[in-house]
Amino acid sequence: MLPESTDRPEPPETTPFPIGVVRDSDAESADPIQNQQAETNAAPAIPSVIPHDEADGRPIDDWKSRYPHEARVQIRWEAAAVAAISIGSLAMIFLVWTGLIPKWTGWTVCSRPAFSRYGYFFFGGVLGGTLFGIKYLYHVVARGFWNQDRCLWRVLSPLLAGSLAFVVGALTDAGFLGLTISASKAPAYVSLGFITGYFGDKALAKMTEMADVIFGTRDAPKSSGSQARADGQQ
Repeated sequence: MLPESTDRPEPPETTPFPIGVVRDSDAESADPIQNQQAETNAAPAIPSVIPHDEADGRPIDDWKSRYPHEARVQIRWEAAAVAAISIGSLAMIFLVWTGLIPKWTGWTVCSRPAFSRYGYFFFGGVLGGTLFGIKYLYHVVARGFWNQDRCLWRVLSPLLAGSLAFVVGALTDAGFLGLTISASKAPAYVSLGFITGYFGDKALAKMTEMADVIFGTRDAPKSSGSQARADGQQ
């Protein structure tokens, strides 16, 4: 038998890599993980447009007013006017509650309970109409629909709302509306006046129905016999 050969093949020589140096293959294998971590830690994308109900459809960073200087001055005056009317209506409700108005004016012939009741109706309606005007004002300004022609409406609508609430209070006392105020207290009168002033269009629609019933202004439908006679005459 031949003796086993002691010569073994030597392993191929490899070039040592310095410590801290990463091979290209290792770097390529680590790239997907690093990219995934970078995407996870990245800040969320900011939309180009804010939702319409939050910023009126305006793009981000569009913070400047769309109105010229003259329009902005008038908008501020209108906002101050409706705010003053609102605060004034609250002050008048307080004066009616204290009973100082008849005392200061010397209206001795006036019934204080009746004056207070209709004062609550009127100024509660003014307050409701003013709050509706304030809500309308900031909506149209923000959405770009403000115009000068609405100035009279914003100033006069509280007076209209107060007068309407006054009349509704009188109709309620007379029993025409079919409503009864169970609690003869100031909060009940102010509440009815406020609701009438804030929802003035519906109050006017109710009064229109009353006028149709009382005065018969609504056109009655023609009967079939009358229509047939009219057709025969033709």
